[in-house]
Amino acid sequence: MSDWQRVDTKSLNTPRPTKIRGVDVTVYFGHDDMPTGVRGFRRDHEKIVIEFKYNASLEPRKLVHYQDHVVLTAGQISGRLYEVEIDVAAMDVQAIRLLTRVASVLDELPQHAPAFGLNRIDNYTAASGAFKQVQGKLASAITP
Repeated sequence: MSDWQRVDTKSLNTPRPTKIRGVDVTVYFGHDDMPTGVRGFRRDHEKIVIEFKYNASLEPRKLVHYQDHVVLTAGQISGRLYEVEIDVAAMDVQAIRLLTRVASVLDELPQHAPAFGLNRIDNYTAASGAFKQVQGKLASAITP
């Protein structure tokens, strides 16, 4: 299991102009939506896990079968993303492409999350950005 890789939350939390009910506003990620750390590890030699750490309090978690061979762990109450697990053996993905696959899942998640009962779009966007910040540091932890 790799050590937690610290996320630069200040650079991740850039202002995002948007329109709410016809009014132009600037929004930022909420404090609880910002991962403060990311780590990667192998589970049972056949799965890789990317885990996200938050300053928020602990909560019960639920598994969400997101895609074939991709399982997400989210907070039961908050919907916050805690883990992305990919079944490497079933997908027959080369180790070098694993991080690219995780990045792809995280990039797609904000658009597809509501169909899975997940509603923390800002959190999923922040998790994707956090992963990209530390992606290169996780390679040794997930390769066989």
